[in-house]
Amino acid sequence: MRRLATLVVLLAVLAPGARCARAAEPGWDAAPLARFFDDHPWVARDLQRDPTLANDTPYLEAHRSLREFLVGHPDVRRALRDDPHAALRRAHAVERAARAGREFDPAELARLDRFLRDHPEVRRDLHGNPALVNDRSYLADHPSFRDFLRDHPTLRQEFQDNPWAFMRRDERRTRGDERRATPPSPRP
Repeated sequence: MRRLATLVVLLAVLAPGARCARAAEPGWDAAPLARFFDDHPWVARDLQRDPTLANDTPYLEAHRSLREFLVGHPDVRRALRDDPHAALRRAHAVERAARAGREFDPAELARLDRFLRDHPEVRRDLHGNPALVNDRSYLADHPSFRDFLRDHPTLRQEFQDNPWAFMRRDERRTRGDERRATPPSPRP
């Protein structure tokens, strides 16, 4: 009887570590989770802020799409339950790998730069909140931006998938332009 009690205590102590090790194993496919995030950027944003929401009953009740996705993907559900931080890192790695293989036409990026330069209010709004690129009411209030995105579907898809990366790129480009336009200060 004493051996059985010792075994139960030992298993209870070791079980949490075993769960984390299982989540780290490459036995589940993170691609469906990455695709889900592409289609549900608001859920991706919430889980980015707090990965434990993937296991939060009230959150799942309020987000039927995530709840149904997890029912249909038990491996993803298990990985999120075991270690939500590791599961999200893995999904983001899949997204980054997919994005790395895409090439953009420099002319398309130049068109976006020109559009943002010609529409400083849109640029300012997007710098404050890049997720506005996915906000239907914002696009309805800014038809020129909506039309630009409609006319450039490849650029639109990537911009909507990862608005923060696009705006960081714009910030870097803008800082580079400012440095080149500023004459060097005279030396004393």
